[in-house]
Amino acid sequence: MENRFTKKTEERVFKNILNKKLLEKGDNLIVSVSGGPDSTFLIHILDLFNKKYKYNIKFNIMHLNHLLRKEAGRDEDFVRNLAEKYNAEFFSKKVDIEKKAKDEKISIELAGRNARNEFLKEIEEKIKKKNREKNKEKKEEKIKIVYGHHADDVAETFILNVLRGSSLRGMTSIKEKNGNKLRPIIFLKKAEILKYLETKEIPFVIDETNFETEYMRNKIRNIVIPYFEENINKASAFNIYKASQSANEVMEYIDKETSRLINDLEKNININEFLENILEDEQTKLKINEVKYFEINELKKLDDVILKNIIYKKIENIKFNKGIIEDILSIIKNNYGNKYINISGKKIFFIKKSRIYILDLKD
Repeated sequence: MENRFTKKTEERVFKNILNKKLLEKGDNLIVSVSGGPDSTFLIHILDLFNKKYKYNIKFNIMHLNHLLRKEAGRDEDFVRNLAEKYNAEFFSKKVDIEKKAKDEKISIELAGRNARNEFLKEIEEKIKKKNREKNKEKKEEKIKIVYGHHADDVAETFILNVLRGSSLRGMTSIKEKNGNKLRPIIFLKKAEILKYLETKEIPFVIDETNFETEYMRNKIRNIVIPYFEENINKASAFNIYKASQSANEVMEYIDKETSRLINDLEKNININEFLENILEDEQTKLKINEVKYFEINELKKLDDVILKNIIYKKIENIKFNKGIIEDILSIIKNNYGNKYINISGKKIFFIKKSRIYILDLKD
């Protein structure tokens, strides 16, 4: 069924993809599909876009069966049928998430996220291998990963991160584009997606656990946001989404300025010179892979917001405790001589005289 509402929704998504150049002709997409309304809408709208604009997109549908519910097999079969409908290659995997969580001593949510990321890497490698064999002399195709997150998801994550004490970076919540990860329907409200599916009579499956309140995210989804919308402002979730997008714009500017300053202020030093004249710890000497440094007087001229972000950028790919950035900021501000801060055995921040050295350690 076609009407003005569904046409308008489609055009808004198409316009967003085109204006922001989220997709390119010939893209190879991995679409994460659970079978729920959001991901079902996503694959449907991407298929419409592909046909209308003749983008020649290759679809790969990814589905992870968590084995947590008796309906999990039904969901997997539903997504398999979607893959056939949209002429997509289907990748599915069964993982006992409950067992994984117990074995690794982590939450069910984190275990599920880790399992999805691991599965995603497996799929990417399979697609790359297939492409290499198929196009031996051609340039390797880019793979983009597409998720069905929407404005309500952003609002939930924003609130969750605030409650956990996140910084401004945490308040940026879920990004529309992050590297090769895309969320082309992120600006749509959940209600609009559901209305579209109902109007077009497009079936989807329901995960009943989404309505439980055992997990904090579900409490926010089913109790907190409905309370806001019923008692404070019916547009609460969407307004939180907009606040998150504003935080994202600010954070992007800060990151851009930070990268410029790192490029200007960070200097290289010959490792041999560093080992012979500066570092005295013999055990650390054996582990060093690379050394760079900043002049402390130059760093002290910077605003704390930028300085903290420089520190963050130097350790963002390492697991670290929240307080570590403040610790490093303190040794810079006070110019503590011969002070070491070791971060997960991956990097060492070391102050001597008027410089702070960043030691990249070997695995």
